[in-house]
Amino acid sequence: MQVEQSRLSQAIAAIQESTDRMRRLQTEQCVDTVDWNDAHNIAQIVQGTAFIVLAMWLIFANNAKVAVASKAPLEQRHAVCATLSTAVCLFSGFFNILQLTGIDDFQIPGYTGGFVLQLARPVEWVLTCPILQLKLVILAGARVPSYRRFMMPLLSAAVLLCGVAATFTDGGLRYIWFGFGMILVVIMFYYNAQQISENSEGEESILHGQSDYRKLTLVLIATWFPFPIWFALSPEGFNLFDEELTIEMGWVVLNMCAKFSMIIIGQRMKLVHQRKLEAARELYGLSPSDEVPENALNQKAIMESSKGGRGNLNPEEYGLGLGEEAESEEKLVELVADTMVTLQLANHTERLLKLLVESGVTNTAVLERLNQERCMELCLPWALVDAIQRRWSNEKMNMGQDQGGVVEKEDPFMKVLEANKERITSMKSGSQVTGVVTPPLGGVVDMSSFNDQIVAAVQRAVLPLHETVMSKLQTFEESVNHSLESTQESVAQRMDFGQVTLMQTVNACQVLLHKLDSSQEVVLQKLDMQRKDLEQMRTSYESLQGNIAGAQDVTRSALVETVSTSSSALLQKLDSTQQDLLRKTVESQSILQTVASTQNTMVTKMETGNDTTVRRLMEIETSLGKKMTELGDTVTSSYTVSSESVMATLKDELTALHDQSSSTVVATERSTAILDERMTDVRRQNLMIMDLLTNANDGIQTNADSLQAIRGLDTSTADQLRGIMAEELTKAQGNDAGSFRTAVETMVERLEENAARLEKHSSGRSAESIKKELAQIEERLTNHQTQVIEEVMREVKDTQLGLQTQLTDFTTRFESSAVTKTEKAPTGSTPLTPPEKPSSSPSQRRSSARNVERG
Repeated sequence: MQVEQSRLSQAIAAIQESTDRMRRLQTEQCVDTVDWNDAHNIAQIVQGTAFIVLAMWLIFANNAKVAVASKAPLEQRHAVCATLSTAVCLFSGFFNILQLTGIDDFQIPGYTGGFVLQLARPVEWVLTCPILQLKLVILAGARVPSYRRFMMPLLSAAVLLCGVAATFTDGGLRYIWFGFGMILVVIMFYYNAQQISENSEGEESILHGQSDYRKLTLVLIATWFPFPIWFALSPEGFNLFDEELTIEMGWVVLNMCAKFSMIIIGQRMKLVHQRKLEAARELYGLSPSDEVPENALNQKAIMESSKGGRGNLNPEEYGLGLGEEAESEEKLVELVADTMVTLQLANHTERLLKLLVESGVTNTAVLERLNQERCMELCLPWALVDAIQRRWSNEKMNMGQDQGGVVEKEDPFMKVLEANKERITSMKSGSQVTGVVTPPLGGVVDMSSFNDQIVAAVQRAVLPLHETVMSKLQTFEESVNHSLESTQESVAQRMDFGQVTLMQTVNACQVLLHKLDSSQEVVLQKLDMQRKDLEQMRTSYESLQGNIAGAQDVTRSALVETVSTSSSALLQKLDSTQQDLLRKTVESQSILQTVASTQNTMVTKMETGNDTTVRRLMEIETSLGKKMTELGDTVTSSYTVSSESVMATLKDELTALHDQSSSTVVATERSTAILDERMTDVRRQNLMIMDLLTNANDGIQTNADSLQAIRGLDTSTADQLRGIMAEELTKAQGNDAGSFRTAVETMVERLEENAARLEKHSSGRSAESIKKELAQIEERLTNHQTQVIEEVMREVKDTQLGLQTQLTDFTTRFESSAVTKTEKAPTGSTPLTPPEKPSSSPSQRRSSARNVERG
């Protein structure tokens, strides 16, 4: 029990201690800063920095210098770029781990939220982004100017430093730093795009191209461009949103996409190029691990190709490799041979070369300008030409800028052939060196060895002949074997070509048979459809024939009925129309007679109106003369003492008045003469109208069969017209000129109303034409008569007004002069002479002219 109590007390004490600690954690403020006085923190920072610096030194110390690497072949440039990518990964890993601590936490000026800047992130970018720009410059090689090795990393570092400066400033200065950084970003991307064109010698640009270097540059630009946008949105920039998790995850995604994509694509480019080199070395008798300089391989390959390498293809056999473009022509032969080997069409290399040479494609410059249309015109296989162009473009892209870059392959068959030639020549030289036997001494002759001497002599005599024969036989055998091999190769090539052509023809025949089968099926289907359509057409034609026959019968019967009914109706209508036509012709003749009588009455009325106007003028003249004489008498009786000067002035004024009155009389006579002329024109028009009416009457009588029914006119309208005309004539004779004008206008209006009524009552084509002609004639007459009357009345009114004004002026002047000169008037006076009257009156002249016209 005591043990349990002791355990329980210990547990309670532990619980109380833990609760006290939790309360203390809740009340105390957590300080997220680094204690720089702590020796442990300082030691860890110094140690980590030292190891990072050592790693970077080892990386760059064990690789070529940047200036040398940019001029090295592509294999070495890829190795240097891989080392730079490793350094970028180390830097990024170290600074991302450093962000876990509080050593890089800084407050952003002017920001009051909870976001804290991790300074290790911009420091990481300042150290890694310039390395990535340097990687692009090194990959481009010597085609890019050497100053780019410094300019592009410095531009990248300057952009990032502008961003850091914008983060640690506030107000308008932040916008200035951001704008300056954006300008540097645009300049940096411009030079990145320019490096694509420089690397390809102007064949590619940022908009078109297929090289790996262009793809890598586009990946860099596409993944770096979102960084300034995200910076502007975050609290480090313009604080458009401040959610900490979203901001940090955005930086992580952008950083990983930018660096991972560029490093992985660069590593893939390195592996592809390395595999090509290893495959080439293995194919041409070299170990992949042999570090053979590419310059040596290049020179050796050129020498072997000039001796007839590349599958025994000699450019001189095709007329190539002799002029100024010898290197380009030899390169063309080499490209064709390599491409055909790669495509497993080595047997057709000579044929393709002959086609190219015959078409004028003799060097790489012409090869680059070929396209599909030109190949179709030159009858060249575009697929093979395109493959050769791609191989040449890839080789140019991967080519070193000084002496390396292109791996020239060595033919193992040529190596074996050279070794066999050396072995044969050594065998020939060894067999030609024979041993010399020392002759025996003169006094010592051994008969037992005589046979041996004879055998030796025979051998000495026969052995050279045997050797020469054997050497000749061997050379003949070699020549026979060589010719046999060449014939076998040519036969094999021809058989391969024949097999290929045969397979092509077989495939073409199969395709044709397949197309023929499909076309036969289609044709059969179409024939079936046409047969069905013909059957449907036949059935529809038969039904149509039946319908047409029934319709013909129905229409024939209906036509007979309609003809009979229509003929009877037409005869009835014809009789009625003839009767109506006769009746209406009589009525029209009576109307024409009434119109002629009205015209005659109008003419007489005009003459009487003219006579009345002339009579009124004469009366005015006589009254004016009387008034003048009376005025003269009164003046002579009352002003006997007026002076001669007054009389002279009066005489001058009276003479002037006489002249004016005579001029007015002349004007009136002229107007009456004009009126007479116009009346003669009216008579002529009336005669023409009568002629037209007679012609119309003749036409009506001749075309009576074709005219339709015309309704009768109301006789009351004619009586009313006569009554109206008589009333208007009596009114015109009794009234003055103004009332005459109004009467004529009212008469014209009534004539128009009667014409309208006649138009309403009339029907048919002939009646309408007669009505229109009568209406036109009446309109012309009325217009002409109204114009004549208006002009005459206007002239008469003008003369009357002139005379009245002259009389008023004369009386006023005379009265004023009489009043002013009563005292100075002389005793003697001369009587006033009245104005002379014209010899003949206007009415007399008009009557004489009218008699002349009538005579």
